[in-house]
Amino acid sequence: MAVDAKYRKSTCVAYALYFLGSLTGLHHFYLGRDFQGFLYLSTLGGYGLGTVLDLFRLRRYVADANEEDEEMALYKLSKKLKKPWWNLERGVYQALTGTLYSVIACGCLGQDWQYYNFAYVVVSTLAVSLGVWVAGNYGRQKVDFTFPVRGSILTYAMMWFLGEQPNSFWLSIGATLSAQHNREFRNFGAAQRRQRGFCRRCLVLAFGTILLGGGVVGFALINGEVEGEHGEKIPLHMAVRNFLSSPVWLELRQAVDELWQELTKDGWSGFFFKLRDLADVDGENKALRTLDLPLSATNQEIKSRYRKLAKLYHPDMNRDNPTAAAEKFMEISSAYETLTKLKSARSAAGHHGDSMFDGEAGRRSDREHFHDEM
Repeated sequence: MAVDAKYRKSTCVAYALYFLGSLTGLHHFYLGRDFQGFLYLSTLGGYGLGTVLDLFRLRRYVADANEEDEEMALYKLSKKLKKPWWNLERGVYQALTGTLYSVIACGCLGQDWQYYNFAYVVVSTLAVSLGVWVAGNYGRQKVDFTFPVRGSILTYAMMWFLGEQPNSFWLSIGATLSAQHNREFRNFGAAQRRQRGFCRRCLVLAFGTILLGGGVVGFALINGEVEGEHGEKIPLHMAVRNFLSSPVWLELRQAVDELWQELTKDGWSGFFFKLRDLADVDGENKALRTLDLPLSATNQEIKSRYRKLAKLYHPDMNRDNPTAAAEKFMEISSAYETLTKLKSARSAAGHHGDSMFDGEAGRRSDREHFHDEM
């Protein structure tokens, strides 16, 4: 018997989500097939194969979600068997996903860990079993998590006995074969899917995504490398650590702190004024850096610095390298012109004072004028 109209799934919506995010399993999450959706999310659409096949299977998935009579008849007929038919496609998914999860998890341990170390055994076994379990629980079939665990442990013991180095792929094969002995039908009706609740589904998905994302990031940090300035290989985790102590990152943190202080002190108006200042929309910060001057530089200091640098980089004074000197001279002249225009504009607006940027007087006046209007 088909489900009520208010709970029915739309074929058009399912196909729209398929074309929008088939690689992330959006259409499966919509249909309540959370295990298959997470499988696609973690394997980029079932290694691409699932995405292609779903183009032809999606109508059947929608009919299954709506419990159409034809689909339910097939399901009841198949339930007369002791266990679901063995499916090669599902078996391949289980073996590949178990291998993928194990490679990611063990990669986070680094290359210094011994293959027979207790931590390595636990991590590889659990990761393989998790991958096989996820790939074995979508649709109307299920697998007990303990069976992949038993299979991977047994395979590990056999490889140790034979003196072979443990391999994620063979562990996954062992876990997949063990899981086949526990294939069962899963009660996957529309009523059961609704009982899970939207919030619960989101929390479980968020936890799985964070766990998988953390593993991928950890794998990249431990095993990734970047090329240095002179071609040397630098481990990614060292490069990230160096970046977090670099002037660029420190300046960014300082800017964020300043924005937060303005937000808590003056509200959104102060926040947006500070954001404007940091964005340097009028180019004054860049101009001052070009002249190597602080924000508190006076008009006299700006003129003095400009004359000194203009004389230093004038092409007539640098006959050995006139091209580079001319470029620097134009940059200095452009910076001084920017500051001069800003001074004229602020003078016309009534912002006076010897220091053009003393305490950011012009900007402060803008804020006071804004508050006066408010």
